[in-house]
Amino acid sequence: MKKIVISLIMCIIFLIPSTKIVYGVDTDSWVSDSFHSAKSFIEEKQTVSKNMSFLNDFLKFISNTVKAINYVLIILLGAISIISLAITGVRYIMASGNPEKLQSAKANLHTAFKGMLIGFGAFIIWEISMGIVTLILDAFANV
Repeated sequence: MKKIVISLIMCIIFLIPSTKIVYGVDTDSWVSDSFHSAKSFIEEKQTVSKNMSFLNDFLKFISNTVKAINYVLIILLGAISIISLAITGVRYIMASGNPEKLQSAKANLHTAFKGMLIGFGAFIIWEISMGIVTLILDAFANV
């Protein structure tokens, strides 16, 4: 293992000086124009028509409210998970001499992990679904 690491380091040391750095840039080429147009397309602001402009403000308010609620809920879920794991860990440590209490502590640990899996999984599913809904609303808002 040591020989492999030393040989990799030696290869890196000998190959670093062989890289070529080019400082010249052609600003009038079609490549730079295509990259500029792609960047401007990505950074373009999405707006709705003037008679539907209230929709942007309403959607922004609703999305910010939902994001705030999501952050509060994920913090609460994390805090509850930490507390439940701490309590279960203390019970597990205290039950080291009693096999019946040890099985009960293991069952509580499995229940805590299942709850965390369900809670964090639901949050991930919620984020994905809200991303899809936002994408659809943005697409139809520009029509």
